[in-house]
Order: sequence, then C-alpha cells, then structure tokens
Amino acid sequence: MSGGIATFQGHCVSQQKVNAGTTVLVIKLDNGAVYRFRGPSKEALQIETSSGLHNAQFRDRRNSSVFSWNDGGQAQRLAVRLETAHDPSPSYDNSSSTSTGAAIGAFAGALIGSLIQGHSGHGGGNQRQHAESTCLRAVSNQVGRRRDSLQIVGTEPYKGGFAVRVNVPRAKAPWLCRVNGEGHVVQIQHTHPNGFL
Repeated sequence: MSGGIATFQGHCVSQQKVNAGTTVLVIKLDNGAVYRFRGPSKEALQIETSSGLHNAQFRDRRNSSVFSWNDGGQAQRLAVRLETAHDPSPSYDNSSSTSTGAAIGAFAGALIGSLIQGHSGHGGGNQRQHAESTCLRAVSNQVGRRRDSLQIVGTEPYKGGFAVRVNVPRAKAPWLCRVNGEGHVVQIQHTHPNGFL
C-alpha cells in the first residue's frame, strides 16, 4: 500500500539471508517490483528507494510479515503472507555466503531464484526460452486456449530446469509448469489454493 491505497495484491517470492551480522530480506512481486531490506537485524532495517535510504519497521505476525516505511511523505506498507515451504539449498549470487533460511510467498510454493542482487537466475537463455515455449504449449493444450492469449508472468530456475508461471485469461491465479533439464514438462498445475479456475 502507498499512502493508504493498495497498489498491488498478488503473488510474490520472499528470501532472507543472514551473513556476517547483516540481515537481507528481498521481496519480489509478480508485477516486477523488488523490495530489498537490509540491516544488522530485523529490528533495524532500511530500504533504498529512488528518493534515498529510509528506515523500515518490521512486524512478524502469526501468518504474515509487515514492512512499513515513509517515502517522500507517503506512508508505505508491504504485507507478505508466507507459506511453510523451505528450499534446503537456496541459491544466492555470493556462493561463499552462509544462508539461514528461505521462505516462499507464492501459492504454488518452491519457486526460488537468485534475487539478492536482482539477477534472474542461472541457465542459458536458449534453455530458458525453450522451457517457456514448451510451457506455453502445455498450458494451452491443458486449458484449451490459444497460445497467443496466454502470458508468462515468471520464470525461475528449478532443479536443473525451469518453473514457468503462465497467466490464463479469466483464471483466478497463474498456472505453474515445470520443465526438467532435458526440456520435458514434468508438472503442470493451477496454483489457486482452492483449486478454482
């Protein structure tokens, strides 16, 4: 929320890293926005925006985390509901770092990318394009809609291949398609928590 107005409501990916006394929390929204919070602890975080560096307050609730800060006189609030999915070996850009945990804020779960420095993940561009094309075809066949009516909303590395999220017109949530390292679809499912299309 910005200035009391909701600016986004949807899926996100959330990561946390603690290294050498610094806590980094990264929230990447499905609309492409990325929020990076950094500080000596969760109780003393800052966020850098286009207007500068701002102190951020963090509140950990039972099933959500809430960040709030002031940017240019406007109150900003980011609430993230976390699921209990954990990646046993989260990937960060700095391979020498020690990570203490990762949590996913996506309804489908298990989509972790290399977000700490804003990179889009690993793997060649051709393999990624092939995975996206394969998933568009698979989702198109699954839902009976033309490929040009579908839209890719996210692609992340997944166990040697890629996990691709695809928006289908009038669907309540994206479809998730996983492609292995050989370019074959290994899973396709709708990500709405109640299974509704």
